[in-house]
Amino acid sequence: MSDSYQFIVDVQDERLDVLIARKIEEVSRSQARTLIVEGGVVIASGISPKPSLKLPIGSSVTVTIAPETTEDIEPENIPLEILHEDDDLLAVNKPAGLTVHPGAGQKNGTLVNALVYRGINLSDTGGGFRPGIVHRLDKDTSGVILIAKNNRIHRHLSNQLKERTTIKRYLALVWGVPDPPSAIIDAPIGRHPISRKKMTVISTGRPSVTSFHTIKSSNGFSLLDVKPSTGRTHQIRVHMSYNHTPIVGDQVYAPNRPRLVPRQFLHASSIQFTHPSMKSIMEINAPLPSDLENALMELLND
Repeated sequence: MSDSYQFIVDVQDERLDVLIARKIEEVSRSQARTLIVEGGVVIASGISPKPSLKLPIGSSVTVTIAPETTEDIEPENIPLEILHEDDDLLAVNKPAGLTVHPGAGQKNGTLVNALVYRGINLSDTGGGFRPGIVHRLDKDTSGVILIAKNNRIHRHLSNQLKERTTIKRYLALVWGVPDPPSAIIDAPIGRHPISRKKMTVISTGRPSVTSFHTIKSSNGFSLLDVKPSTGRTHQIRVHMSYNHTPIVGDQVYAPNRPRLVPRQFLHASSIQFTHPSMKSIMEINAPLPSDLENALMELLND
């Protein structure tokens, strides 16, 4: 099933490819150009679209993204740590460095390739290259991720995420000491207007809410329990940087800080949701991996 997006031009003299990439966060500018060239973009006024086209404010644009096919997903024997599995879903403790699903520039070595190798049934609601994927984690973020085995379960879990009844918690080690130690960051996030691979807090972005509580502070670092209410790309990393307490090891949103750890110190520690079939609240926890455990002992050691 194709994904369709319709929106109104709200910025004067903005290129069409830039507009699409800004409005649809999972679409890069180069992908937007491909969509335009291949006929996936329609202008309501009938103007023939091209990437450099600049439309007047108030113009209506429709973007249709065709579904991918699973035929090209190669099964790969990638080890997975299964935290929970039943007839409807499974929860995986995703390691850092593992991309969740194939995409532009990467067709192999992903969580989806590993799931296909296992031969289990997976939902196709999310598209051909995202079978079973209800939500995502950044490549270098570790922790618990839910996988749906059929479309009914996928819809139930997706609705819980949209209605913000799912509780996702992360452990994050940040630079500095948050003041106040607990707070809610309510700041819209959208694609960075210049660095298109980055996200940023921007007035034209989508509503984004993150709450956090400081567990411990020492040696100029703080360990936080972070709870995002929305699920924007790079949300926690962007909001922590916006709060002037960027995540340790984040080379994108804290590029001028010493790295200190081999990757960003961000771990999806638990997820709580209502099981669609059992109708009971379920919480699944993922232990902190050894690389972050060792970094925590070293950096927060009193």
